[in-house]
Amino acid sequence: MENLKFSPQRTVMSFRRYLLNTVLPIICYGGIVGSLVGVIVWAYNFAAEKISETTLEIYTYVGQKLYFLPLLLLGLIALAFIVWVIIKIIPEIKGSGIPYTEGVMRGQIKYRTIHVFVGTILNSFISFFAGLPLGGEGPSVQVGGVIGQGVDQVFEKVDPRAKAFNRLAITGGASAGLAVAFNAPLTGIIFALEEGHKRFSPSIFLTSASSVLFATLISRLLRLATTGTFSGYFMFKMVDLESIPLNNLWMLLILGILIGLAAALFSKIQVVTKVLLDKFKIPTLARLIVAFVLVGIIGVFLTDILGGGSGLIKKIAALDFTWQMLLLLLVIKLFLIAICSNSGTTGGLFVPMLAIGALFGGLFGHLFMAMGMEEVYYRTMVIISMSAFMGGVVRAPLTAMVLIAEVTGSLMSGFFETGIVICLAYFTVELLDIQPLYDTLLEGTLYQLHKGQERKIVTFEINIEDGSFAAGRAIRDILWPSGCIVQKIVKMNKEGQIVSRMDKDGERLIHAGDVYIIQAETYNEEELREQLDCLVLNPKTVKIKKQKSGN
Repeated sequence: MENLKFSPQRTVMSFRRYLLNTVLPIICYGGIVGSLVGVIVWAYNFAAEKISETTLEIYTYVGQKLYFLPLLLLGLIALAFIVWVIIKIIPEIKGSGIPYTEGVMRGQIKYRTIHVFVGTILNSFISFFAGLPLGGEGPSVQVGGVIGQGVDQVFEKVDPRAKAFNRLAITGGASAGLAVAFNAPLTGIIFALEEGHKRFSPSIFLTSASSVLFATLISRLLRLATTGTFSGYFMFKMVDLESIPLNNLWMLLILGILIGLAAALFSKIQVVTKVLLDKFKIPTLARLIVAFVLVGIIGVFLTDILGGGSGLIKKIAALDFTWQMLLLLLVIKLFLIAICSNSGTTGGLFVPMLAIGALFGGLFGHLFMAMGMEEVYYRTMVIISMSAFMGGVVRAPLTAMVLIAEVTGSLMSGFFETGIVICLAYFTVELLDIQPLYDTLLEGTLYQLHKGQERKIVTFEINIEDGSFAAGRAIRDILWPSGCIVQKIVKMNKEGQIVSRMDKDGERLIHAGDVYIIQAETYNEEELREQLDCLVLNPKTVKIKKQKSGN
């Protein structure tokens, strides 16, 4: 019973160890990574916005002087060829950027730091200049993640234990990149937990929060210097949204089911398009040329389809389109997004998904107005549809709700109504057995990466050494290598007896001298062992092992 007594001294020592081993290093990483992301990703999005404005001017000019159309198409074919050359060298930058970054955050795949950083920026700028219906938020997440990895690689030169912080640094950079892209700090933090890692951990929360806060501060200071505005910027400012009255709540029930069906349709179109292109073995260069040329031909006559869709969303919310025009834009956008996102070029899907959600919301808003809804609630229906659609496609309802609140400036307006519609949309998609889009895209990447390799189950018995990264930290604060499960802990109690423990919640502190039985699924046992060594061995031991193995 003596051992169970409360000890203030032990509590203070435990808190001090946690502060020094976990909190301070994470805040240090967050400050450095967040500051760099704040500068670079802000500059990236600033440049992307200017490029998109120039693109719109070019397409508008060609639309007025159609004899320049052949020249425009030749230019687009040349751009498609440049993109093809770049992705031949750096295949990791294909697509949105978010699924690949999530794979890196979870330890399933790796970045080539400089290649991915440069390639993502170059290819996405080309996509924006060509007018492709893709956004800059996916590349922002990828650029942020690469910056996090680069910072960690620098720290590794000083302290080999810093390698254990690698995935945390990438997580911090990725969440900060999303926060800066949307000027939405809460969204960046929730994204890391709900979508990035799909679990809560104090270390993940602290890393993402510190990185996001520093990145947001730096980006807002830069915005203040260039525009005179510090925090009043919203991507879609709509602060005067009207709450749906009680007598119209039945419309929300219908809207939730319809948006769920729409989200399932969008996901299915994306997957089927990829399957068909792969089945018929359409070369990447041909896919790119078709995507660029199609956008060029349609964009000249209908400039609203160009780009990710932020300008389109504002027009939809302002009731600028008839339902017939909304339907036409919806069909074209669905088709072009599917073709372009599967062509191999670089560009995000976050804003395009919001634009598709807004188009569906606009159509359903017109339907409800025909059924008696007052026009004043139309914009609320559009905003709710955007949030529910994204939540249904990505299956990240909290991220979707908070994102819409932050980008519209309506932090509390319509939260209840949005919650109803998101829940219904979420369950509708689940009932249809449609997988989350980003998970599907990541699975495709992993399949191609490990094609022909055998996945095996292995068990490791590892000794926790004094001075290792893991010693003194809780199990839940360690980002174990992908596929690892802590099965059993073998340790000596205070009576000198050898005892075995299990820890399902991850609350138990890791002590030097403990023996951990870890089971893992892996394609590369040697690489997995090396990752575990970086966590549980003293840096000197790791160095000696590398020298013996010739590394």
